[in-house]
Amino acid sequence: MDTINLYIKLNSKLINMSSYENFNKKEFFFIKNGIKYLITCSEKITIFHTVLFFGYKLDLIVIEYNGVLLPIKNWKTTFLKEDDKLEIVTIVGGG
Repeated sequence: MDTINLYIKLNSKLINMSSYENFNKKEFFFIKNGIKYLITCSEKITIFHTVLFFGYKLDLIVIEYNGVLLPIKNWKTTFLKEDDKLEIVTIVGGG
């Protein structure tokens, strides 16, 4: 499985944390829609922040978190952890 490196945007700047020797960073993997990502961050990341990072429209998606549908009210209080599995499905309308 391929791995994609993510860098978290802090204070409107994309920061490569590996250049800071004394920075208290955490790295972990998670899977989104079958793709494994490596995330580097200094703080806990919520599902809400993850969805924003990937550019999804909040009112047009459904999230399965580790095999369970996650209600939108829990997106800001559920934190991404090592080996979490997200399935994000976009709702498409049409006729």
